[in-house]
Amino acid sequence: MALMKKHNPSFSEYGKSPLERHLYAVNMKGKKSLLSPSTGTHTIEFTAGLNYYVDTYSSFGKPYTCSLNDNQGQFLRVLEENTETKKNLSGYRMGKIDTLSFKTDDGIQLYGWIIYPTDFNPAKKYPVLMHVYGGPGVQTVTDDWDGPNYLWHQLLAQRGYIIVSFDNRGTPGRGLEFANCIYKDMGNLEVQDQLSAFNFMKKKPFVDGDRIGVWGWSFGGYMTSLLLTKGAGAFKMGIAVAP
Repeated sequence: MALMKKHNPSFSEYGKSPLERHLYAVNMKGKKSLLSPSTGTHTIEFTAGLNYYVDTYSSFGKPYTCSLNDNQGQFLRVLEENTETKKNLSGYRMGKIDTLSFKTDDGIQLYGWIIYPTDFNPAKKYPVLMHVYGGPGVQTVTDDWDGPNYLWHQLLAQRGYIIVSFDNRGTPGRGLEFANCIYKDMGNLEVQDQLSAFNFMKKKPFVDGDRIGVWGWSFGGYMTSLLLTKGAGAFKMGIAVAP
């Protein structure tokens, strides 16, 4: 927590949505003010004197922009805009990315994103690849620039695949109870939630339910291995990297 010029403590939190991260200020009466209105993810670093901060901002499909702001949220200037990267990306056909949400059978709201094939036709049926991490401290479902993973997923979208990802119980951004419910019981609720996501996607009219795969790295590799075994043949294939 940093103390601002007008004695307003500032803090960063998810605020609007578990997919986003924002900067807020609170006055001495407890009134909260949003200092980062742009939808997406804002990573904040204050200067030593707390008079200024650098906002590293990105959102779905949009690379990082760094700006300098004063401690009242006033924009001062751009430090880095990644102009060359954005220019290079404009030369590619990108699949549309959108958000998803549903409730599991036991009433848990889960959030996700979906990348559609570049020539998406809702009258057709497409194979699906689910991207999973699912472990403590990491979200895959965030409104930010996902770098190499995003570009690889877009390459698959150009090849006619739907790509989706859902954050299960045990991941951050939803409060202490949501994050801690897998304590000393890993590989249970997370798997249940990802199987619920599988069933949610399988019901979509544009999804080929016999061709749904899953992949993940590290805890995501562990989750992939569990989904291929505990999932009782639900997934057509899986890629478990460094489980």
